[in-house]
Amino acid sequence: PKDVVLILFGGSGSEIEICELLNRQYISAEIDPKYHKIIIDRLKNGSVPKKHRLLTYMKKKQTVNIPQMMLPLK
Repeated sequence: PKDVVLILFGGSGSEIEICELLNRQYISAEIDPKYHKIIIDRLKNGSVPKKHRLLTYMKKKQTVNIPQMMLPLK
């Protein structure tokens, strides 16, 4: 509760949202203005805008290459 979470790469704001939900203090940084806007929108609206969600982005691509080491082990 008194700890401060340091988020060096704000990204889409997932960790920030968790800190908010857990009532934790945090310090976050994001250098990219596009992602900064996504974070602000996420905190205001409670979700990432649909056009920025990973599955929406992946559906726009023809193929998705998954590196061999990312596949489940058999």
